[in-house]
Amino acid sequence: MKGFVVRLSDGVRAYVNRCPHVAYPLNYAPDMFLTFDDSMIQCYVHGAIFEKETGYCIAGPCAGLKLVSVPVRLADGYVLLDESADPADLARRYG
Repeated sequence: MKGFVVRLSDGVRAYVNRCPHVAYPLNYAPDMFLTFDDSMIQCYVHGAIFEKETGYCIAGPCAGLKLVSVPVRLADGYVLLDESADPADLARRYG
């Protein structure tokens, strides 16, 4: 399973790198997950737009669906999987 992290004013959020429309990776090129103004997450395959805070799709072919969130936490400047995350389950479902 591949994921990505976005920085927010109150911390970070992490999501599985998969568009809910047809399960393609969101990025067309490495590290390209955001709109040009960095305010939203964008699927470069279908143009869907997602809120960074919630992963909710506000525009595009998957409007109303959400990205799969991955529980993470910040510790000493590092982004770590939260204890509540089940890596084996995430890999099985989204690997």
